[in-house]
Amino acid sequence: MIKTILLDVDDVLCDCTGACMRHMGLFDWKREDYIIEDRDIYREFANITGIDFSPQRFWEHFKREFWAGIEVTPWCYDLIDLCAKYVSPDNIALCTSPTKCGDCLAGKLDWIEENMPSWLHRQYLMTPRKHFCAAPGVVLIDDASENTMAFRGSGGYSITFPQKWNHARGRVGAEMEYVKGFLDFYNSCDF
Repeated sequence: MIKTILLDVDDVLCDCTGACMRHMGLFDWKREDYIIEDRDIYREFANITGIDFSPQRFWEHFKREFWAGIEVTPWCYDLIDLCAKYVSPDNIALCTSPTKCGDCLAGKLDWIEENMPSWLHRQYLMTPRKHFCAAPGVVLIDDASENTMAFRGSGGYSITFPQKWNHARGRVGAEMEYVKGFLDFYNSCDF
């Protein structure tokens, strides 16, 4: 059975990539338009615009207010409710990777307090090393394939949330059914 569920924030619970593209002037960009089969937003921006910022230079454009103001995804609250059917709310945590800018950490905390149910306001882990949390019975739901593979490789279970930039891209449009299928499977396992 599943003991704990860790939910990624960016592009699982909030529209991070869309917000980044709009912030950088690509106002008509949609996730269906994502070109590269890679999670690097700055590389996607470079492919579209021809402006090739280094990752550090790209992320310097995003201040605390940006991170705090990102819109939730259409499935955000349904996904949280779905997870709460498998484990108690006390066993669900947000697990998000900040950029190296302190504004990102502060803005993500603001976002959590503004958009998440109150019971999640102090249930978060901010780390790019999500696989440190891997253990039997722990499931990570994340859109970055490298995170889900590392989590599995460290002894946890994971679900790659369907996005155009990952190996589950064929399930974009059926995200909730895809996640539920994996949660049902993991919940039937004897860890």
